[in-house]
Amino acid sequence: MATTHWHTTIERTVTGLDYELVDVERSAGGLLRVTIDRIPGRSYPGGDAESVTVEDCERVTRQLQYVLEVEAVAYQRLEVSSPGLDRPL
Repeated sequence: MATTHWHTTIERTVTGLDYELVDVERSAGGLLRVTIDRIPGRSYPGGDAESVTVEDCERVTRQLQYVLEVEAVAYQRLEVSSPGLDRPL
């Protein structure tokens, strides 16, 4: 399956902020769900916690909102979250 423009835009933005892109889901109802994780050994503005913080999600959300608008990617709602305990290995 070819990677779509919006997926490439999201991946480039998330990895550019030094996070790992774990998953992207897009529903027919306009929901765009992005799951991120911290990369071990990297320093983050929100501190040295091992798991994703609310501040991490806010940072990625703000940047994605800007980039998706510039790139004209249509969506109704954007959710950025951590994989939590259900993260696929």
